[in-house]
Amino acid sequence: MKIVRTEDGSLTLFSEKFNEPYHSLTAGAFKEAVEKFCKPCKVEEKAKKGELNLFDVCFGLGYNTVAFLETAFSSNPN
Repeated sequence: MKIVRTEDGSLTLFSEKFNEPYHSLTAGAFKEAVEKFCKPCKVEEKAKKGELNLFDVCFGLGYNTVAFLETAFSSNPN
């Protein structure tokens, strides 16, 4: 396992055993979290309404949580 930089500048893990990255290398780990987690969950829309809840079991590298918090606070700083 090694750490690699993705296209958006964020870091991810790369399995040399399986020749697979943990996140998309071309899109980027952070951008992938926004596109595959925040947008489908409508975080921005719900943040503007003040209707957010988050349960994170901390299984991965934390990008979904960081993307969630950044999207929520940029949409509704209160």
